[in-house]
Amino acid sequence: MKVCHFADLQGVLEGGQKTSVRQQRKALDISGVEYTTDPSEPHDVLHLNVLGPRCLYHLHRALKNGTPVVVHAHNSGEDFRQSFRLSNQLAPLVDRYMNVFYRKADRIVAPSEYTKDVLEGKSIDTPVEVVSNGVDTERLEGCDESREGEFTALNLGMRIERKGLSDFVETGRRSDIQFKWYGPELNRLVQARKARRTMEDSPENVSFPGYIEDVKDAFREADVFFFPTRHENQGIALLEAAYCGLPLVVRDISTYEGWLEHGENCLKADSLDGFIEHLERLEEDKELRERLGENAREMAEDHTLEKVGERLEGVYQEVEGG
Repeated sequence: MKVCHFADLQGVLEGGQKTSVRQQRKALDISGVEYTTDPSEPHDVLHLNVLGPRCLYHLHRALKNGTPVVVHAHNSGEDFRQSFRLSNQLAPLVDRYMNVFYRKADRIVAPSEYTKDVLEGKSIDTPVEVVSNGVDTERLEGCDESREGEFTALNLGMRIERKGLSDFVETGRRSDIQFKWYGPELNRLVQARKARRTMEDSPENVSFPGYIEDVKDAFREADVFFFPTRHENQGIALLEAAYCGLPLVVRDISTYEGWLEHGENCLKADSLDGFIEHLERLEEDKELRERLGENAREMAEDHTLEKVGERLEGVYQEVEGG
């Protein structure tokens, strides 16, 4: 069995989707699955990621040739909102476009039970398999080294409103601790004006250093991972922070049900006051930081790339077997 693992828009791809594609391919390498990234090469299964226009062409070509198709559910209309300029207006069109792929595929791979529930709620009949985005443990080796310095709350990812940008800045405004958010710089043509103004008007204790190549360097600077995202399919940076043993402060959203437990491996809140209370409590209580961090690490170890590769191989075998 040979798989074509194809992702469109590779030259402009950023954020979690870029990381997910890279990690899937590494997971396939670990599991010994033969694959190509070139759809012109012979293959038995087509796995589509990042559903750009070329993916639509290859989808119809595969359907015509009788090649089984697996589609990765990175996006829906819901998580496109509050992201970029005009994203709210375009979200219904994005949703309809994505649903073309989801309805025509032989299998959908979703990164969480939450995403599976969202897709099934759209009356999409295609079977959905849950496969974590995973954690690249090799890439994070040494991320949990001890550090000294001012207590720092860290976030990683695209600086957009959906990720909780305004609440991140406002929490910092009401607190004396340090806040850092690493992430790629967005082109001003696509960046929402509100997001740009929010960052420009942030207080001195809130900084946006830009993109960081080696994420473990960012985790070494942090005492807590503060992830106030409003909508997420899973959250690769969240899993990475957990693997590095950082305590997690997250918004209380449906995505985390069943794997992030308040008081066990994270602290959840649904308001600015709640975020501030949790962060200040963690600043004062080293024992709580260590306990939550250890439990977060244990949770993240269920998401290794070895396990991701095994699950993907199983999906390919199912669709190829018909």
